[in-house]
Amino acid sequence: MGSAMPYPVQTADNPLAPSRELWDSLLVGFREDFSSFVKAAIPGVFGAKAGVDIPPAQQQRFEQIVHGADPVAVERCIQIMTDRDILTEELKRLVKVPILILHGDSDQSMPVEAGPARIKELIPEVEIKLYEKAAHGLYIHVVAVVCYLANIIGRPLPDPSGSVSPRYR
Repeated sequence: MGSAMPYPVQTADNPLAPSRELWDSLLVGFREDFSSFVKAAIPGVFGAKAGVDIPPAQQQRFEQIVHGADPVAVERCIQIMTDRDILTEELKRLVKVPILILHGDSDQSMPVEAGPARIKELIPEVEIKLYEKAAHGLYIHVVAVVCYLANIIGRPLPDPSGSVSPRYR
């Protein structure tokens, strides 16, 4: 969910991915003022630019979750993830494994064209389910996501609109 693959840094082969400068600015933000950076970044993760209203209690809860993470581990994950393409060859080997990507249509940190669409190019059998007005985190769609996944495993639940989600194929 909210993929950052296959290689989340802008290159000639993947011009729509976030730039190296953007990733570096994240690292600088973490290093200089972790608390302020997290508080400013959470609305973007939820999709504020796409018009998603973020209740203050929800924002505070996710700030607490992020603050519980080890800042050095967070920084190291970003460095590893953006240092090299560690996933493209691995993805190609998964061709026989069913892959479902759940992704927000308003993810500015990893646009559909730079992540899920690239994965589908590598593995045409991949199914992509997009959620409207969803950014990198599908938090505001958690009920719809759970209903969709429950339907996939044969335990259909009513989706938020009151109907049953279509069966995953």
